[in-house]
Amino acid sequence: MLTEVQSISTRPPGFAGDSHTAHLGMSADGRCLYVSNRGHDSLTAFGVGPDGLVTPCQWIPSGGRWPWFFALTDDGRMIVAKCPVRILRALSSGR
Repeated sequence: MLTEVQSISTRPPGFAGDSHTAHLGMSADGRCLYVSNRGHDSLTAFGVGPDGLVTPCQWIPSGGRWPWFFALTDDGRMIVAKCPVRILRALSSGR
C-alpha cells in the first residue's frame, strides 16, 4: 500500500489559472525532479532532498503551449520539451 508523504504544487506561488501536471522526469543523479505543467506552460524543477522530499527551485517557460513531454540530454544540461504548437524547444536546466 502507498502512503502519501508530501503534497506540493507544481505551479508558482500566485498563479491562479487552470493547469495540469503532465510528464515527470528525474535527473540521472536523482537530485532534480522535473514536471511539465499544461496550462501554466512551464516545466518545474524540484530539488530532491536526502529524505526524498522535494522543494521547488525553478519554473522554466516551456516555449510553447501545453507541453506534452520532455527529455534530459545525456549530460543533464538541457531539457527538450515537446509542445503541440512548437515541435521542440531546447531549454537550459541551469545545472
